[in-house]
Amino acid sequence: MRCIYNAQSYLDMKKILGILALSLAFVACEKDVKFSDPGMRATMTRDVLTDTTQIKGNPYSYFTDYKPTTFKAYVVNDKNLIIDAKTDSTQLRIYLPDYEFGARYDFNETVNIKADYFQFDDFGNEILVYSTDALKNNKPNSRPGYVILDPAEKQVPGTISGTFSINLNAKLIPADVLDPETGVKIVRYVDVKTFDKGVFYRIPLERGQ
Repeated sequence: MRCIYNAQSYLDMKKILGILALSLAFVACEKDVKFSDPGMRATMTRDVLTDTTQIKGNPYSYFTDYKPTTFKAYVVNDKNLIIDAKTDSTQLRIYLPDYEFGARYDFNETVNIKADYFQFDDFGNEILVYSTDALKNNKPNSRPGYVILDPAEKQVPGTISGTFSINLNAKLIPADVLDPETGVKIVRYVDVKTFDKGVFYRIPLERGQ
């Protein structure tokens, strides 16, 4: 009887594990399907730090997910590609001259290959501006990053897909905020902005003005 019980328990356990594995696979598949729609995402450094530990530590080591809510790409003068992504308070804009599917574009290779990132206040005024061609300590960006467009056979007509990695220096950031009573820094604005492991997928491609 004990052997029969153990065998039955083993079979029940295998069945439960099988159902669990199937459920996890379904969840993973569902996430992939959701990103199969047009979209953009990246890992992004925070540009404003308010936590005391972060302010005192390495300001470039704190990341968050970047998932813009609207995005589009458009072609100007039949050859120049602009990729534009926005949230309710930010905008990332990428400029690629003479775009070609399958090509890699390294920022700062020419003056026309660049990226800008903006943050706005409630009235639409720019309060933070970062750019791949901005100087830091009077020196150009040593590793501004790149964009790689997927080859033609992977592109869907009327859309554009690719990957990116971007490092931008600050053009405009407010002064850090100090506690008026203690003089301790309570808000720190980071002077470098990074987008890592960036992907844009089937973004609508339009003809610009």
